[in-house]
Amino acid sequence: APTQRQAMITDPAVRQLGVTIANQMPPPAHPALLELVQTLRERYRDCAAAVLFYGSCLRSGDPYDGMVDLYLIVDDYRCANSGRLKAALNWLLPPNVFYTEVTQDNRVLRCKYAVLSGADLEKGTSRRWFHSYLWGRFSQPTAIAWCRDEATRTRVQSALAQATLSFLARVLPAVPARGTLQSLWESGLRLSYRAELRAGSGEQRKARQQRKGADHDVAVDRDEAQEGGALETDVDESRLHARQDPADLTLIYISHQAAFTGPFDVDFL
Repeated sequence: APTQRQAMITDPAVRQLGVTIANQMPPPAHPALLELVQTLRERYRDCAAAVLFYGSCLRSGDPYDGMVDLYLIVDDYRCANSGRLKAALNWLLPPNVFYTEVTQDNRVLRCKYAVLSGADLEKGTSRRWFHSYLWGRFSQPTAIAWCRDEATRTRVQSALAQATLSFLARVLPAVPARGTLQSLWESGLRLSYRAELRAGSGEQRKARQQRKGADHDVAVDRDEAQEGGALETDVDESRLHARQDPADLTLIYISHQAAFTGPFDVDFL
């Protein structure tokens, strides 16, 4: 029988949704970003599978507008880390986060990047993953800055699609039946943020949520979600373990170092 990962990749609806999401958020064709991606590819060589771009610099289109946020997707943690201990910690508490910088045209481009295996990307964006850390992150605007090949691109796009479906499956039962798309995303992200330790003020989070709602609309069939269709909520608590606990911490290597209850005014389609 096919595994869940194989089923996700081969499902035509999921694949098409992944293509649509990727097309909505192309990476900026900026020389500095290309230089940064090339630096990571050279550093991790054959272990590097994809680079994903997210955060404020993606939204602004200017990689110099703050610190660039990237996810480096790797084949496994052993080849991505310099020692067995670091690899084991990366597996136990993914992702590990690193700092790097490159100089382009006499300007310094600063970046923090998270190292995550392709297997954890797929598990973390699925409804098998109890915590919202990964499916909550990748249901927000994410650009594929680089992929090793088309097979990897298909896997990444399917994971982005699955993240959105997981987000909706978790959020829809917790919000009223009617509302705007922006209210849906704001409510869901607020619920997600409450379950995580995050830096930044409430106003900063609200601004991020509003940008998310404006930039990344998704039409959903609420009846199908509630009646056990494609968006069926499937919290498999028997799979909750140390790598999915809300108390888990992320290792960072840096050299410098309430649900919304307002009125809803449209039906979800």
